[in-house]
Amino acid sequence: MCRRALEAGAEDFTGVRVTGIDPAAPAVTLADGRRLTARVLIGADGVNSEVARALFGQPFNRRHVGFGLEVEAPATADNPDAPVRIDFGVVRYGYGWHFPKAVSSTIGVGGILSRNPAMKRAMADYVTAIGRGAEEKVKGQFLPAGDFRRVPGAGRVLLAGDAAGLVDPFTGEGIALAMKSGQLAADSAIDALRHNHPDDALPRYRLALRPMHADLRQAILLRKLVYARPLQSAIVAAFKRPSGRLRRLTFELLGGEIEYADLSRAALRRLPGLLLRR
Repeated sequence: MCRRALEAGAEDFTGVRVTGIDPAAPAVTLADGRRLTARVLIGADGVNSEVARALFGQPFNRRHVGFGLEVEAPATADNPDAPVRIDFGVVRYGYGWHFPKAVSSTIGVGGILSRNPAMKRAMADYVTAIGRGAEEKVKGQFLPAGDFRRVPGAGRVLLAGDAAGLVDPFTGEGIALAMKSGQLAADSAIDALRHNHPDDALPRYRLALRPMHADLRQAILLRKLVYARPLQSAIVAAFKRPSGRLRRLTFELLGGEIEYADLSRAALRRLPGLLLRR
């Protein structure tokens, strides 16, 4: 992507630290003293976004933000045949995962930070539960999976990807939404500049994001249902049944075959039965 951008005429400033952001201009100041101005600025600088901080005073809301812990452990002999694991219930408003690969295993837990004051303890317990040692180095990162910015920017500054909180609140996945929102932000800026109205970039971008925001709202509602304490054990049991419809629909969702509205409707239809099984 970088090579193609350079071939299209972009200038490469990678590796040069940004020391200041002026949203009003908009402009950024680099560590070497250069100041770059633009008609539209797109902040795609992650969960700890300095662009979002310059706009709103903080990059995310700590009450809603998620947090993930992860280790990259050496592969074991059974890795080629070991299944991918997604374990609900190991943390509040989140899950644990184990992805066996050819030369390593990715193991982690993630959930809403405010609801998991003992996340490190949960991580240690999960690593032990799946039969792995606790000697590997643990890495942690905020995940903006608890909410998203209804207005992803201000003035002539747009936010994309994690900087706009565009992360799936149910799964924590963000790469697909980052790529798509980046494309929509760029298209919105191009259209606004083509008509010589850079102030129109944000309204165009908000309109383009409506379907994505609607899907994220559905995911937030589903998360509230799945992780509600009264239903937690029944939901976990339903997902563990190999032939269960909820389990199959969840994997179809992860594969992009269905939308959150489909999974939400299926979960609500099964709610009476889940309550009876408690």
